[in-house]
Amino acid sequence: MEPNATDCVPDSLRFWFVVHFAVDIAFAMPLLLAPEWPLPLLGWRCVDPVSSRLVGAAMMASAGHRCWSTRQAPGSSARCST
Repeated sequence: MEPNATDCVPDSLRFWFVVHFAVDIAFAMPLLLAPEWPLPLLGWRCVDPVSSRLVGAAMMASAGHRCWSTRQAPGSSARCST
């Protein structure tokens, strides 16, 4: 039987994908919804809402990719090279 994509990812790496997903979502949502609120708390004096929303969107895309890659269906194009 040929190994599928879920056999190639160790459980520890799968755990860190979930942690990375949660951290990305936790930081991306405030940047997308109200960037003027969290950035001054971190020491930013001048906040550009467009660029901070772009960073938030990139973090959401990264989180979505992590979520998608850990739940990839068997029989997909990602295969082990064993």
